[in-house]
Order: sequence, then structure tokens, then C-alpha cells
Amino acid sequence: MVSNNIAVGVGNLTHAKLIDWRNMIYIRRVRVAHPGTRNEHITEVQYSEGTYGTPHAATRASMVTYIDNGNSVRTHNEHTGAQAEVITRSNGIRYLTTIANGRESDNLLSLPRF
Repeated sequence: MVSNNIAVGVGNLTHAKLIDWRNMIYIRRVRVAHPGTRNEHITEVQYSEGTYGTPHAATRASMVTYIDNGNSVRTHNEHTGAQAEVITRSNGIRYLTTIANGRESDNLLSLPRF
């Protein structure tokens, strides 16, 4: 990744802390465990730098750590163009969810599967 800023790596994720939204990490697809009806069922995500960058896979745990370390991540649905901020929550396990219009939403589960 080319940047004037320092790149920060976590697990299999590397991202420079940039303000430019084109360089933000976007989750574009998800993999879920059965039954796949709640955010806690997400096991992996496919993400890219920018909304149309090359996709890479990361485990839920890697993405949770990445976000918990202060990095910003958004969703991007290629079919609808919908985007939302990704945050982490815990109900005994750490998981990913989104905030849209100030409340928790299901944007991640509406993403295509891979």
C-alpha cells in the first residue's frame, strides 16, 4: 500500500490511516455459518481498499481486532450502493455489526456471500 502515512498491520489486514474515503477498507461480501441469520454467524469477510479494489479475505477475529485497534471500516453493497460504518460488539463473543442512521442494522447480512 502506498501512503504518506504509516501503515498499520493486524493479522492479515494492513491499512494506512488515511482520511481519504477512497483508501478506506470496505467489507463487500461475507461468509456465514448456519443458519446465517445474525451478525454473530459471520465467520469471514471479503474486503478491499476502496469500494472497487482487489478483494481479500479476513476472519471475523482479524477484522474485529483491526477495528478495535482504532481503524475505520465500512460496508459497500455493490448491488445497492448502500454503505454503513462497521463496529464491534460482544455477547460473549466479539462480532461485527453496522451502524446506520444511529442504530445497529443488518447491512452486513445483506451483502453478497462468498
